[in-house]
Amino acid sequence: MYFVDSIAYVIVSQIDRILKDEATEEKGERARMASFVGAMAIADLVKTTLGPKGMAKILQSTGRGHSVTVTNDGATILKSLHIDNPAAKVLVDISKVLDDEVGDGTTSVVVLAGELLREAEKLVNSKIHPMTIISGYRMAAECARNALLLKVVDNKKDAEKFRSDLMNIAMTTLSSKILSQDKEHFAKLSVDAVMRLKGSTNLEAVQIIKKPGEISMEDNEESCEVSSSVPRKRAKRNTSIVWNTFTRLPRVSNSERSKAQCQVCKEIFVADSGTTNMKRHMAKHLDNGQNQAGLEKADEAIEKVREGVKHIKHSEGRILKFVEPIKNHGLSCSMKLRQDVTTRWNSTYQMLDSALLYQQAYVQYKFLDVDFKYSLSEEEWKRVEVIAKFLKPFYEITTLFSGSKYPTANLYLPNVWKIQMLLKEAENGSDLTMSEMATLMLRKFKKYWRSYSMILSIAIVLDPRYKMKFVKFCFAKIDPVTADAKAEKVLDHLELLFKEYLISSTSISLSMEPTTSNEIGDVLEEFDVFENQSELGRNKTQLDLYLEEPKLDRKANPNLDVLAYWKENSARYPELSLMARDVLSIPITTVASESTFSIGGRIIGKFQSSILPTNAEARFILDKKIGVGQPKRIENAKILVANTAMATDKVKIYGARVRVDSMAKVAELEAAEKDKMTEKVQKIISHGINCFVNRQLIYNFPEELFADAGILAIEHADFDGIERLALVTGGEIASTFDNPESVKLGHCKLIEEIMVGEDKLIHFSGVELGQACTIVLRGASLHVLDEAERSLHDALCVLSQTVNDSRVLLGGGWPEMVMAKAVDELAKKTPGKRSHAIEAFSRALFAIPTIIADNAGLDGAELVAQLRAEHHKDESNAGIDVITGKVGDMGELGISEAFKS
Repeated sequence: MYFVDSIAYVIVSQIDRILKDEATEEKGERARMASFVGAMAIADLVKTTLGPKGMAKILQSTGRGHSVTVTNDGATILKSLHIDNPAAKVLVDISKVLDDEVGDGTTSVVVLAGELLREAEKLVNSKIHPMTIISGYRMAAECARNALLLKVVDNKKDAEKFRSDLMNIAMTTLSSKILSQDKEHFAKLSVDAVMRLKGSTNLEAVQIIKKPGEISMEDNEESCEVSSSVPRKRAKRNTSIVWNTFTRLPRVSNSERSKAQCQVCKEIFVADSGTTNMKRHMAKHLDNGQNQAGLEKADEAIEKVREGVKHIKHSEGRILKFVEPIKNHGLSCSMKLRQDVTTRWNSTYQMLDSALLYQQAYVQYKFLDVDFKYSLSEEEWKRVEVIAKFLKPFYEITTLFSGSKYPTANLYLPNVWKIQMLLKEAENGSDLTMSEMATLMLRKFKKYWRSYSMILSIAIVLDPRYKMKFVKFCFAKIDPVTADAKAEKVLDHLELLFKEYLISSTSISLSMEPTTSNEIGDVLEEFDVFENQSELGRNKTQLDLYLEEPKLDRKANPNLDVLAYWKENSARYPELSLMARDVLSIPITTVASESTFSIGGRIIGKFQSSILPTNAEARFILDKKIGVGQPKRIENAKILVANTAMATDKVKIYGARVRVDSMAKVAELEAAEKDKMTEKVQKIISHGINCFVNRQLIYNFPEELFADAGILAIEHADFDGIERLALVTGGEIASTFDNPESVKLGHCKLIEEIMVGEDKLIHFSGVELGQACTIVLRGASLHVLDEAERSLHDALCVLSQTVNDSRVLLGGGWPEMVMAKAVDELAKKTPGKRSHAIEAFSRALFAIPTIIADNAGLDGAELVAQLRAEHHKDESNAGIDVITGKVGDMGELGISEAFKS
């Protein structure tokens, strides 16, 4: 016996010598304690980030630059940690797997594991064997899973309910992220993107591009400008009464001093400190977007006219040929044949208008030019006439609003109403194409109408030919449901505005030179004032009297100068005329006529592309820009995606040494390199492409060759970018070009350059893989954008998994309470020490809602106690509502989670 014990002692004492250098052994209580401590430390580290009110962590790297990451994403935090505790590493690996598989729930799984180990430590200290604890935990886990399976809801067969489930899941996922303030918008964005995948979990088709930059209100459709129209002086500022009485300037920094908010209409104004003029953007180019959307539905007749004009204007000889039939038919050549710009719909109207004028010449021209293939049939000319007639009033209205004619603000509402009436008439017409055009345009109209200007609606009331009756009439025609409410709102704001002018009038003392004139005119003016004061004495304001007066005959006064009217009636309505002058003088737009029509440049404004309401479009965007001299627009693109060297002068580039006996030999060498590159470019061109995208640089010489061939060459695209481009366009990445038939090309309908803020990007629309889309995020800093991308990625991952496994549960701590209740019941039925382990599992589940409540600054113990009481009732949907700080119905609140998460 002594001999055996001695051998055991020797083995134990020599164990460290058997293991490799620096290797140690831990076992028994010490090993168990190390595992408990490591795992619980990791859980405690991330549990403060759990829930909608969880806090973010600031992580600073130890590498060069000491980069900083701000996040509350559990997986991101754990990936950034340098851990040497084995148990802690296991939890980190679990979190990574869940992040890869599901995308969400990474914090919850670590916190739950930590709580289970915390409870297990207590059981071990109570002398319960680890195997007993494991057995009890397994029984409890099976019971908890079965309890959830009985509660899951699957609405995949009902498309509407299933989309609602996806929206709720996305909003619940985003509730704890940086995007929580706009979770509804980003939830819709995520759902739209995932639904495009049609059941696929390949999120490579959804691209997220981040563009840092300030988010300005300059491009907001609801913003307006105020600019000075007189020389500014330091001592005295000639300031508009609208600005003084209609707005309040808070005490802010000098940089913000030019902004103020209208207290009546809640609109934002911008001004240089003192101004006499005030400008208001009218729904941002008014009907430009409407007509551009409508023209997209127009038939081939417009395209024939466009190509025909392009053909004729290509040379002087063709133009002279075209003039001959014009003269033969006795037509005037005063109007030129117009070529439209596809980014300006007004030029399309002008092109159609000129084509109709020279219709007979078009018909005759096809006999003079055998190459002319764009003659229109009689039916197609009728189509052109119908479209031109439809666009004419929009052209006239937009020209009026262009700013060059300085229209007064009372024209705003009547013309907006006229647009709506024209669209309604076309939508209900018998012409199917025009009806579809009008439908698209009406959608745009409704978008603008939602942000209509209250001030400019007030302006029509101050036109004596219309007054309030016309406001009610317009609102009823445009939107009968909200007509009465909006008309009442206009009247309320009008009265509030007038009161401000009355207050200003009584508080401002005007220094006037005494007059000694005894002219009859002065006496009559005094009489007008006396009459006005007598009427006001009957408890009626100037505004009341004006509105009660009969309207002027509109037909008898078609060209009434409204400003002149108020000037003539300033004695009768002193304060009201002052208000009318200021409101009517607000120009309807600040843009020039050419800018009004233009949609050129495809600029996505900073506000529209901010980290706020956005749309996912069926497109792919490459974070590159088109080079100088390259085609800016390619239709029906055939794309060759490659990873190949396109450098001509390798001698200079790679610093090779060459021994030659003259400079002519060097020139020959360079010429040989160019010939070799020319041959390579010709091989690429022989693939029948019009777009070449290369992973590597394309130097000047091959770029010129591509440009001469009319091929768009895009260089130095990042590898992820070309891989995704090849995927979505249906192509493959090529590196050799000897066999064109073995190279698979990508295809898309249109390639063009767009702008996000001040950055140029290349837009591929109508890609082969219809599931592809790109989401552009714009935010104040890279830290914000990185966290926004992580948040959006989590939502996309959860949704893509839910599309495949459509089982849904309620959230807000509801699943944990359901599971804990079932596990408690199991513990009561289980004999022996395993019941203690099962009870411990239940306590660990209760910890999740407790932590969620604690992180929100609520009394977690009290709320969980209330939840337990609620869940003892049948079919309870109770969970924690961190917004109100109370127990709420998760079904009614729309708080849902995917079963897999």
